[in-house]
Amino acid sequence: MLVASGLVKHYGGVTALDGVGITLDAGEVHALVGENGAGKSTLVKIISGVVRPEGGAIELDGEPVRFAGARQAAAQGVAIVSQELMTYDDLTVLENLFPYGAPRRRGLVSTREMRRLAAPVLEELGIDPPLHARAGELPLADRQLLEICRALLLEPRVLILDEPTSALPREAAARLAGVTWRLAERGLAVLYISHFLEEVMRIATRVTVLRDGRVVLPGAGAADVSLDSLVTAMLGQPAAHGAGPAAAPGGRSGTEPAAAPPGRRSPSPASRSPAGCGTSR
Repeated sequence: MLVASGLVKHYGGVTALDGVGITLDAGEVHALVGENGAGKSTLVKIISGVVRPEGGAIELDGEPVRFAGARQAAAQGVAIVSQELMTYDDLTVLENLFPYGAPRRRGLVSTREMRRLAAPVLEELGIDPPLHARAGELPLADRQLLEICRALLLEPRVLILDEPTSALPREAAARLAGVTWRLAERGLAVLYISHFLEEVMRIATRVTVLRDGRVVLPGAGAADVSLDSLVTAMLGQPAAHGAGPAAAPGGRSGTEPAAAPPGRRSPSPASRSPAGCGTSR
């Protein structure tokens, strides 16, 4: 589906990516983890067309691509839901779902068609917001899901979810976990960035770990790695045990997972990740 190889990016004298590669296959949830400054944000921005690399290549369905921006990437089937909310708070919920290229009829925007297209996606995400309310009036969790809905309306083949549950309460995070797997089962390639490591283990098919701008664990099967091995790869050494995990939004700890989607086996309580390993970005 999508193959990135040898990606290089510098910011001033800092090397953000040093020959990074990743392969995203259709029908899988591929998790990307690493500490702050590991290079995750830069890699995601390059894949989604927000940032141009200084070296390396990206192929989509075997063909080389160079995205001039996020809109061009989306037009070619690569959509991203950023950690930072990008809703237009003064526009209605319905207008937020179609910020560009809203369906038209006889030259006029067709709200009826917008509603028709949005209905099945909103239902799949399990939300029923008032479509004519201002987006800024929605709870934070609903605005996050609204952005995911907007991305799905683009009918992407590759969907990047950047910390999608960081602001969600437990129930919404569990619902999103199920949605993520249904999308993969539908044939999408999902790149899932999260600092909730147990969540990663429950949801992901494969896991790639970045450290200091390099890949240190390339696309390992989630069933073949442990939480401790992920932490060791992230830190370059075994993590110290004993301290409690930092609190996370939504009342969840940095290692507390969303509920596992149907068919996914939860890790045992003894395999909880060490404290302090749930860093991100």
